[in-house]
Amino acid sequence: MAVRVDDTVFLDSSLVAWGVPETVRQALAAKGFTTMSLIAHALPSSDHLESFECSAVVSGTSSLSGIPSSALTVPKPKLCAGDVTKMVTDFTAKYPSEFLRPETMPSLSLLIRVKEGLDARNLGWIPWRFRTTEHEEAVVVRRKPRTDVALLTSLLAAQDPDPLETSVPSGGPLEPTLRRFIGLLCTSIALLDGMHLLPLRKMLERFVSTATAVPEDRSLRGPLLNEAIEADRTFWSGVALLQTEHGWSLADSVAEMTYIRPDLFAALAPRVRASSSENAKRKIISPPMPLVVLAGSPSKVSVASWPESWAKTIDGVGPCIRFHTGKCRNAKCRFSHRCPILNAAGVPCGQNHSAQDLLAEDFADACINSGVAPTCAMILRLADRLLSEAPDLDDRFASGKSVSAGLHQKGSGGLRKVSSSHPTSVRLINQFVSHVAPDHVFSSFVIIDGVESPAHRELLIADDLGAQFLEDEGCQIPAVAMPDSPQPVVARNASADGSVPYGLGEVPDGCNTLLSAQGPSVELSVPSDFPPQASSQPRFFLDLFAGAAHPVSSAVAAISGDRFEAVDLIHGPQFDLLNDDTFALLCAMADHGVIGAAMAAPICGEHTILKLRPGGPPAVRTPKFLDGLPTNNWDQAVRAQNSALLHDRTREILSRVSAGHGLVLLENPVTSMTFQDPLMQSWMLAEAPFAAQVAACQFGLSWYKRFLNLPPVANMVPLRIIRFLDCGTRLDSTSDWRCLLHPSPCWHLPAVRVEDGAGLHSTAAWLQPQAPDRLAQLRERWSRRLFEDKLCLRLAYSLQSSPDQPPLSESDLDPFVQDALDVLGVSTSDRSAVLSITPGQPLRLHLLQALLECLGDSEAAMCEDLRTGVRVGVGVDITPSDHWPSRDWAPVIPDLQVCEGSWLSASSHPSQVNELLAEELAAGWIEEFSSLEDIRTRYPTVACGRLGLVLAEGRSPRLVVDSSISGVTEACFIPNRMLLPRVADIALCAPVQCVQEDWVLVSLDVRKAHRLVLIHPDDQGLLCFSFEGRFFVSKTLNFGARASAFWWGRLAGALMRITHSLIFLPHFLWDYVDDFLGAFRKATAPLQVGLWVVLFLVLRVPISWRKCAWNSRVKWIGWDICVSSWTVSLPADKQGLDEVLSAPKTKLKTLESLIGRLLWVSGLWKCLRPLLSPLYAALQAIPASCVAVSPALWQAILDAVDDHCVIRSDVSHASFPIGSRVIRVANTATHTKAHLVRMVFQHRRLWVTVQSTDHPFREISSPARDALAAWRAILEASPLSFVIRQPIHLSVLAEADACASEKGCGLGGHVCWPPGRQVWFSLYFMLA
Repeated sequence: MAVRVDDTVFLDSSLVAWGVPETVRQALAAKGFTTMSLIAHALPSSDHLESFECSAVVSGTSSLSGIPSSALTVPKPKLCAGDVTKMVTDFTAKYPSEFLRPETMPSLSLLIRVKEGLDARNLGWIPWRFRTTEHEEAVVVRRKPRTDVALLTSLLAAQDPDPLETSVPSGGPLEPTLRRFIGLLCTSIALLDGMHLLPLRKMLERFVSTATAVPEDRSLRGPLLNEAIEADRTFWSGVALLQTEHGWSLADSVAEMTYIRPDLFAALAPRVRASSSENAKRKIISPPMPLVVLAGSPSKVSVASWPESWAKTIDGVGPCIRFHTGKCRNAKCRFSHRCPILNAAGVPCGQNHSAQDLLAEDFADACINSGVAPTCAMILRLADRLLSEAPDLDDRFASGKSVSAGLHQKGSGGLRKVSSSHPTSVRLINQFVSHVAPDHVFSSFVIIDGVESPAHRELLIADDLGAQFLEDEGCQIPAVAMPDSPQPVVARNASADGSVPYGLGEVPDGCNTLLSAQGPSVELSVPSDFPPQASSQPRFFLDLFAGAAHPVSSAVAAISGDRFEAVDLIHGPQFDLLNDDTFALLCAMADHGVIGAAMAAPICGEHTILKLRPGGPPAVRTPKFLDGLPTNNWDQAVRAQNSALLHDRTREILSRVSAGHGLVLLENPVTSMTFQDPLMQSWMLAEAPFAAQVAACQFGLSWYKRFLNLPPVANMVPLRIIRFLDCGTRLDSTSDWRCLLHPSPCWHLPAVRVEDGAGLHSTAAWLQPQAPDRLAQLRERWSRRLFEDKLCLRLAYSLQSSPDQPPLSESDLDPFVQDALDVLGVSTSDRSAVLSITPGQPLRLHLLQALLECLGDSEAAMCEDLRTGVRVGVGVDITPSDHWPSRDWAPVIPDLQVCEGSWLSASSHPSQVNELLAEELAAGWIEEFSSLEDIRTRYPTVACGRLGLVLAEGRSPRLVVDSSISGVTEACFIPNRMLLPRVADIALCAPVQCVQEDWVLVSLDVRKAHRLVLIHPDDQGLLCFSFEGRFFVSKTLNFGARASAFWWGRLAGALMRITHSLIFLPHFLWDYVDDFLGAFRKATAPLQVGLWVVLFLVLRVPISWRKCAWNSRVKWIGWDICVSSWTVSLPADKQGLDEVLSAPKTKLKTLESLIGRLLWVSGLWKCLRPLLSPLYAALQAIPASCVAVSPALWQAILDAVDDHCVIRSDVSHASFPIGSRVIRVANTATHTKAHLVRMVFQHRRLWVTVQSTDHPFREISSPARDALAAWRAILEASPLSFVIRQPIHLSVLAEADACASEKGCGLGGHVCWPPGRQVWFSLYFMLA
């Protein structure tokens, strides 16, 4: 047999017998396969048959017509080096500004894959591991063949090599990874001339911007890398589908998937972060013992080392131990407030909740494993979790919350839900009940919160619920009813020998207790008039970290300065700055302006650099790890975080004192690492830019120690501190600081009108009557009804709790309506007509008109327009209002357009848009038509805008119609310019000083304000829109139309003026679009707000009751406004500049948005306006591109430019769009077209520098970066609290004059003070 296998004749005869074609036999012989053994050696198994055929047969002959098509595999199309070189040459000629490097040049294997798809008109998704570069192809080391088969195959023919692969990162920054892999594919397509590079780059930018966009909703996150890869697969799969099934070109398919279809944006849409239900599925590894608070020590942690189940860092930031142990409430804490508990994969939870906020089962398991007997504190904390996770399903209580466990009542067998869903929690509660009542037999229990429960008894023995006795072993025991109580209720059993054996002292602060149903106790008294003149604000000295001997306080007392008691932990726990109550107390003192000067010397034991010396005590931080060493144990981490918090809180208190025009001074040793903290350095730049170093030996102390003092001014003399303090010898306690305030405020009446959003004839400041009292009778009647049964108090309490429904029912309102009709003199026969409501809108416009006529308000005539429908202002003149300033410009009348479709914001959220459309259809605000022709049949003029969806954090989604694209906005002529209040208008209403008398702020928000105004039937066709082939017409004004702001502003202004006249007593009132804000004395607020709310309810103004606010501190139009201290602060969510500072260039829209927000901030901080100048310069500095231009393109540019070198027509080149400007040719700057014409072509190309106003990016220059760094230092290092209290007005006469010469300049003059004392001054500066 061996002889036959090695016999050439045997092989030839066998091939003939098997019917192998002659061409195949010749190819085998030519390759040297002359015996059966040689073929068997090269083909060990049938799996290698296809590759053997391709290498040995296909490449061995060019004439294979005799071989069946099924026997051969057609080789893949190949690209040779010459083809690639030609493609690169053509690419460079077409895109001269593009430069291909080995790191960006696609590899040959990738080009082959892309060419296959382009030739087949079916370019689909190419896996990222195959998207390789020329550089990777050059450095890859191919292994030599290890087997005979591989060796023979490689020798037989030039077979395609194994596909080159690269490694795809699994983490890291998302944007550079996307640009690398998607950009390679785009370059490959452009190299093979499959598409122009410009639309591919636009697709790349849209993909990257969508994937890296930060969701406004904090509960959402952007896509991860694996999700972005899947989105890329979805995109190119859609492109391939459009090419194969619809025959589209590649360019059209890419444009369709990029701009029209929502597939890409749905794949890259923000994801919901892991919810509590998902966390419940995760296995917690050894829950940390700090979650179990032992009886008698609720604030102590029961471990001495770092919990094994806690991560040391979360995204590079250490977890805040104070927050996770229930102590830190600082939203701007430098440490992480996300959950550090590791899941089963060893990854921290990372959700925005405390480590204590575990699920009920996890908490119960931790309590059981702790080995500690169940306490009342444990059960109350467990009850809080059960009440939120497992609501009662028995419907036994009409209000409040409850949860039941155990057996069902008779007739419905089985266990209750919580018994099966929370078995560990039920086990812990059973242990507790058995512990406190070991002789009690029970089969179920119920936890009740916030209600008065009926009597209960054992369900296994009794047949009905609510019996008065419990039966146990034949004995009848009275059931216990639990009444409302402000404290947890301890039930006492009549048959027991005492109370239940646990005390209320074990209940920790902050747990859920039974709340009293009574409203707030508010004293109603009519205030006396305001005092006519001001008195100065008391100013005391505050010494923080004063030490045992408090030498600084003693020095202030020696120079007769009033001061507070020294603040230092050594004097008692009430002075612990780590205590939140103590810190809040000191912040309130600073905000109210009673601190004229403050000095702080925070302890630096954990910040000293001396601990880093050899032999020193263990350090908890180093200059590299200022927030704490990664190797810190639990105790060291607590010390590091507490010391950092002490310094942070010290700086915040000093900043608040400085904001109140006080003097601040901070001291620490030079060796303290606190001065290396970036937050401290930013604070120094913003608050204390000067430093004075003092050595101990200068004061006779033999210490080798230096102290660094940070005053706010240079050359500070110690005795200057007395200028900021009251002279005296008073020493007051910090707890009694409110006694220093004046009993009543003093106002300087504004000399000008304060804008309130109600027009030129209204003012926000009603400290004194601003109009005749024409509604006195109505106010008297309504006030009497509000006093009856303390209705105003109940209404005030309802507003404080943000109710879901109106605080007064229709039956409660009916007497108020009748009072209004009686006062207005409406006859009985006309009352139904006055109270009637025009269909399509909710307001009682006849009643509103009667009230305006009673006031003599000219806007009474507007009510007729509101009833019949208002005109949009396109082609029809609108009667102007005398309450608002008039406009003097004429509108441009463009051609109205019909733009079908919607913006991406709506098309990418179709389900939400359809839900909102259904709501508006049900409300009658819009009407649906079958086609655009039907709309044109009904309405004389039709214009169709595009629908958008506004998604804002903290607000409900709402629809907006863009009427600018249809030309309606440009064609709309509004005769008046509407006015809106700013935060500066609130500052104009502030008093001179803080007082003991409390003031409150009340905000009301009108729901769907623009939808309250009907559109005239002839103008409804101007506000059309479409969505997914459906056509709609707006019957009421929508959000986004220019006429909406005009008509609603007039209506809101009328409501404001009526409210002013109705309240009449001293108050302040503002309206910003649909957000109303009022400031009232707390003693009279229930009555004044009651009048305001009743007016809106009587007129049927829809209010978003859930958004109502009643407090001394309210957030309004983006600002935190406090009328207790009369300060305005910037919320934490408005701060952050890292996005712009982290890159050398930024997006134009990002920079514009940032400048707008900073301009908004500088509305109060006028001194910060100069920092905006470099940013505006960066906004105007349009980046320039240098492009190589051919002679033909240069001639096209010359034909297209105007006299200012601006391109006015298309030149068919992406780098020279219409509107761009040529600024330089070669090395010569150009300003006019004549400069361009004089340019001579000396080479094949001419380098031209062009600027395009449509450039999406702006470079951040060095001055702009310095300005942004200064903004960040101000925003992050200080609380940015602005005191809006008015300064005391002094009548001062001052005159000055200046002089200048070649040698210097000078300024001189005199000041005449109120007592008549005159002071002259003169300053002269010599030229150095």
